[in-house]
Amino acid sequence: MSPITDYLHADHDRLNVLLNDFLDYLTTDFDQAKKCFVDYKQELEQHMIWEEKILFPHFKAYLALIHGPIHTMRNDHNEIRQALVDIEQQIADYTGEKEFDENLHIFRLERLLLDHNLKEEQILYPKLDSLLTEKEAKAIIASIEQSTFETTKNEPVLTLVADNY
Repeated sequence: MSPITDYLHADHDRLNVLLNDFLDYLTTDFDQAKKCFVDYKQELEQHMIWEEKILFPHFKAYLALIHGPIHTMRNDHNEIRQALVDIEQQIADYTGEKEFDENLHIFRLERLLLDHNLKEEQILYPKLDSLLTEKEAKAIIASIEQSTFETTKNEPVLTLVADNY
C-alpha cells in the first residue's frame, strides 16, 4: 500500500507536464509561455502548500525526531519559491529584443525540483505510507482534494474543508 506516494508522485508528473508546456512555448509563443508559467507557478505553490499544511503536520505527529526531514523539505520549498520568483522577474524584464535566455534560472529550478522530488518520492512519502493506516492515508488524500487554494495579495491561502483524520 502506497497511496500517499502514488498520489503525490502523480501530481509531480502533472506538474512536470505544466513546466514542459511553459518550456515548449518559450521559443514559439512568448505570451502563451507567460500564461503557462503563471499556471505552473500557481499549481506548484498549491502542491507545496498541501505538503506544508496537510502532509507535514501529520508526518510530524508520527515521529518525534522528524525535524530534520521536514526542515529540509521546507528549505527546499523556499529555494523553489525563490527560483520561481527569479523566473517571474526574468519574464517581466524580457523586452523581446533578443532571444529569451532560459538557461540560468530554469536550469536551477529543474535541478531543485529533481533533487526535491527524489527525496520526497524515495524517502518521505514511502515513510509516511509505512506509518499510516489505509484509512488515514485516504483521509489525507481527501483533505488535499477537498482543500481550496487561492492567492491573495501574493500570499497563497489554503482552506481545508474538514479535518478528515
